[in-house]
Amino acid sequence: MADVNRVAPNCSPVPGIFRVAPLSGETTSSLITRIASHYGLEATALRSCWKWRSHQPRHDGGGARADVEVLLNTAGRQLLAGLCGVEEGVLARALPSWGREDARLPA
Repeated sequence: MADVNRVAPNCSPVPGIFRVAPLSGETTSSLITRIASHYGLEATALRSCWKWRSHQPRHDGGGARADVEVLLNTAGRQLLAGLCGVEEGVLARALPSWGREDARLPA
């Protein structure tokens, strides 16, 4: 499991151009990957909008695993909601990890 501890300074939680609805039961990591695709970005480029406390687990071949769950703090959740173009309540219902926070994540 990867944690994010704060939003990177060069990314702001402004509304995105595209609406990317989460799939029921989707991992946050998978949603980030799908959002990046809609914006024509590599997932790693979009992930740079958050400051990561740990590293995303990878497959033996080196590729990032999409089945890994990501925990976001409040600012990180706001940024993700803005990039998706959906309300946080929609994300809370669809993403299993939405309301979970690691004790190590600062507010």
